[in-house]
Amino acid sequence: MRTSENINELAKAMAVAQGEMKPAVESAKNTHFKKSYSTINDIIDCTREPLSKNGLSVWQNVTVDQHGVSITTRVAHESGQWMEFGPLSMPLATPTPQSIGSVITYGKRYALCAALGVSTGEKDDDAEEAEQPFRAQQAAKSSAKPQEEAKVLMISAIQANTLESMVRKDDSEYLKRLLIHFKIPSFRELPADKYESARVAIEKHNRALVEEEMAKKPEEELPF
Repeated sequence: MRTSENINELAKAMAVAQGEMKPAVESAKNTHFKKSYSTINDIIDCTREPLSKNGLSVWQNVTVDQHGVSITTRVAHESGQWMEFGPLSMPLATPTPQSIGSVITYGKRYALCAALGVSTGEKDDDAEEAEQPFRAQQAAKSSAKPQEEAKVLMISAIQANTLESMVRKDDSEYLKRLLIHFKIPSFRELPADKYESARVAIEKHNRALVEEEMAKKPEEELPF
């Protein structure tokens, strides 16, 4: 919160104005939650007269950028003293005129209530409208996930043949263990990013087999 150098006159006027403010009327219906709620017009109606009578006025500045919507609320007194609240920042999922308008209305309503201490209902339709873009975005992500998984790039047929040729014909048990390790029925189902690790594993295994066979082979007798 930012303020002018002095706020004594403003604070005195605000104390009187708040004492004259009645709870905002809940003129609208939220069919989803089956509750009534106060619109931003209801907030303005219940605050305009008490503010005006005591030399107070309110301004709300709205900015929209790639990060979302920001709302700054300033309460000013006829003496020139002022208090500034915010900014209240809210992300914006889809920058369409309807979603931008809904988020702005929602933000202005709550910023105004916070600045002036206005009592309202628990839930409002502005929140429902503001959350719609985010719900749609989450639904889109959920539906797109299986498609993204289906697009996993597999190794080429040449790479699959290369791996198959590297495994010795008499080493079927190792081939079975290798496929189980990568959770695939054959090399043709191996993801492309696993190719190098599979190739290195086979080469390492083959070298171990050669070293083992050499160790078992008897030394050749010298001819002298």
